[in-house]
Amino acid sequence: MIRVVLSMLCLVLCLPGRACLAAQPVPGGVNLELVQRLVGTGTAPSIEQLLALLPATFRSRYALVFDSRSLHGSSFANPRVLLYSEDAAFILSFNGEPSQRGYRALEMMQFDEARGEFSFQEISFPEDGPPVSEARSGERCAACHGLPARPIWDTFPTWPGAYGERYGARLSAPERDGLTQFLAGQRSHPRYRYLLGIGEYAQPDAFHPSAKARYNGAQGEPANARLAVLLARLNFRAILAQVRGASAFDAFQYALLGTLDPDCGALEGLVPRTVLGRFSVAFGEFAAAADKANARQSEFKEYRTLARRPARTSESNTESLDKFRYLAEQGLGLPTGNWTLALEKNTFDFSLLEPARLELEALLFEDLARSDPRVRELRSLKQASGSSRYCGYLERRSHAALLAWVKAPQANPGRVVQAPLTTPAQKGPPPVLERCIACHVSGVGPAIAFDQPSVLARRLREGQYPRGSLLDEIRYRLSVEAGSRRMPLGSLISEADRVALELYLRSLAEVPPSPTSQAGYGAVDGMVLGGGGATAAPARMAAGIKTARRL
Repeated sequence: MIRVVLSMLCLVLCLPGRACLAAQPVPGGVNLELVQRLVGTGTAPSIEQLLALLPATFRSRYALVFDSRSLHGSSFANPRVLLYSEDAAFILSFNGEPSQRGYRALEMMQFDEARGEFSFQEISFPEDGPPVSEARSGERCAACHGLPARPIWDTFPTWPGAYGERYGARLSAPERDGLTQFLAGQRSHPRYRYLLGIGEYAQPDAFHPSAKARYNGAQGEPANARLAVLLARLNFRAILAQVRGASAFDAFQYALLGTLDPDCGALEGLVPRTVLGRFSVAFGEFAAAADKANARQSEFKEYRTLARRPARTSESNTESLDKFRYLAEQGLGLPTGNWTLALEKNTFDFSLLEPARLELEALLFEDLARSDPRVRELRSLKQASGSSRYCGYLERRSHAALLAWVKAPQANPGRVVQAPLTTPAQKGPPPVLERCIACHVSGVGPAIAFDQPSVLARRLREGQYPRGSLLDEIRYRLSVEAGSRRMPLGSLISEADRVALELYLRSLAEVPPSPTSQAGYGAVDGMVLGGGGATAAPARMAAGIKTARRL
C-alpha cells in the first residue's frame, strides 16, 4: 500500500528553476477502480498524465483502430488505441487528435466476474474544470452494446477498421501508408509515446508471418486476434451467467452441455420429442435463419473493410452454436441476437482461431461437474471407452429432467403465453418506447420516427413487410414467435411493457395523419426492420453501416 501511495505522489513536478521529475508508473494491475482513483484524487488530471502512470505491462497490449464507430473518432495517422489488461477484463481507449470526436474523454470497459456482466464508463477531461466520470449503461449503452451489454470487436478472421483488418494477410496499401504516418510521429506524440512495444507494428511480417516464422513457431498471433480470443472468453462467461439465471436452467443443463459435444449426436437424442414438439420453431428453420443472418453479416463486414466489396466466399464454416442457442431461445426464453462480438446485431458468428464450442463447453462442463461428479468421471474415460457412456449419461439425465419439468405446473417450454390486450389505454407514450428511439432514431437501426408521433402514425399503416404493414411487423417482432429477431434486441421486456407499447402503437395507427406529417419522415424503403443496422441494397449498404459503433 505504501509503495502505491508513493508512486501516485511521484507526478510530473515542474517548479521554477528546478528540473522536472518523471512520473513513476503505479505497480500492479489496472482496473476501473484504479483509474477512477487516480483521476478522482487529482493524481492524474489529464489523459497524458494518466497514461504515464499506467504499468508498462498494460501499455504493451493494445490494438489500433483507424476507422472507429465508437464515440471516439479516429484516422490513419491518429488511430483509436484500445489498451487492455492481460485477460482483457479491463479496456481503456483514447485517440490522439484534438479535432477528433471524444478527444477529451477516456472510454473504459470492465468485466464483472462475480455478476458475469460487462460495464462501460467514460471520464471526460474538460479544458476548464475537474474530470467528470460517468457510467455508460442502460438505455444509452443499449443502442450499440445491447442489454445485457457486450463488447463489440467483430469476429474472426476480419476486423474492419483496425490495423491488420484481415487475419494472416498483408496490410493493404492504405493500411501500410497510414501505419507509416502513425509510426513516424509516435515517439514525440503527447499520448502515443506512452505505448510500448510499438516495434511489433513496424515489423514487415507482423500481420503476415513468413513461411519460416510459421515453421519455427516464432511468430505470435497479431493484436486483433489476441484481443478477439480474450474478449470471446469473457463473453462466454457472460452468456453462461445469463443461461444460469434462467428459471429452467436446471432442467436443460445436461442437454445444453450435450449440444456442445459433437460426439453426442443430434438434438433429438438429448431432448425428448414431447419437449421439442412444444417449441414454436423447428430446429431446421432456426438453423436456416442463422445461416441467412450470418451470410448477411459476412457481406456487411466486407463492405466495412477498406476493400468495400461483397464477400466472395461462403460462410459455411461460420460457427453458430445453433443447437445450444436453440435450447437457450426455445427452452429458456433467452434472446441470443446480442451474444456475439459482431458489430451486426442479430447475427450468430462465434468463429475463433479454435472452435468456440470448446471455450463454452469447458465453462459449462466445470459448472455442471461441481454438482454432478459423475459427469467428470465419465468424460475422463472417453478416450478409453469412447463417448457412448458419457453422451448416454447426458441423454438419460436430460430426458429425466426435462420430462419432469414438462409435467410441473409452472413449466411452459418454448413459448410465453401472451395476455390479451386489455390494459387501459396509455396517456402518452409508454416508457419502453425509449428503447425503440435509442436504436431506430440514433442510426443504429433502420430509420423509424418513433420520436415523432404524427410521422409514425402514418408510417405504421404503410409498408410492405413480411407480415403486412409496419404495425403488423412490429407486433410480430414484439412476440415470442419472432425468436432471435424479437424486439427489443438483446433484452426481454415484461408482458406489461409489451402490451403497453402495442396499445400505444395501435392507437397511433388509428389516428389520421396531420397535413404536415410528411415533414421529417425517415424513409425505410428497401430495408428490413431489425438487426444492428439496415439490410439495404448493396449500393446503399456502406453509408448505412457507417452509423454503427464499435467498442
